[in-house]
Amino acid sequence: MTKIYAWPKALRYTAALTDEELPVRSSRGMFSGRGYVSSAGPRRRVVQVTASALAGDRDGAGICASLNRLLGGRMNLVRMELPPVNWFRDPGKTPFDLEGPAMAGTVTSVGDFDAIALTGLVPDEIVCRAYDVLGSYVSGALAGTARAVRTVRAELDGTATIPLHEALPAGVIRVGEPETGVFRVTSMGRSPQTIGADFPTSWTLREVLASEIPAGATEVDPWA
Repeated sequence: MTKIYAWPKALRYTAALTDEELPVRSSRGMFSGRGYVSSAGPRRRVVQVTASALAGDRDGAGICASLNRLLGGRMNLVRMELPPVNWFRDPGKTPFDLEGPAMAGTVTSVGDFDAIALTGLVPDEIVCRAYDVLGSYVSGALAGTARAVRTVRAELDGTATIPLHEALPAGVIRVGEPETGVFRVTSMGRSPQTIGADFPTSWTLREVLASEIPAGATEVDPWA
């Protein structure tokens, strides 16, 4: 039975969303010669991770080796939090809090894009940056996430409209929402152990879509 293991919280690492696979199909009309391009599959994320061997209690290398064994030759999967694309704002600079009327978002549109409209903001404050993740909470539960198309600042009247790559339901909006995914390790490489220096482990992980997760798969956190 397939298991989905939690990513070790004690493992200090750097990560980058290196690619988003967007399969397309191209064709050409037999008589017109005109080219056509259409979607050929769902979006899929690829992440590159570099984990420190000296994380936690200087046991990062051992944690990586243990996780690799748990994954069972790529038979099992891992759930991890995706890294932000942008350098995230300094602590205390986030214009939003999960409390307060400024967080209430309503559904609207900007040209061809779905969008969320906000009010009660600080004029000219950066609300979100391009490709930041926004989360919408309904009755205290996360109802969906979407990424911002572009960087948005609040207008002088304290309003802002954020165009999105995906539709988002009306609710309490949080900017910088953590985004998780289930991944399969496609490659893992370890640096040779050195004297007096870090020797990191590198991973490449490819997203496994919800429809591809085997029936009966269970989630396990062996680090708790």
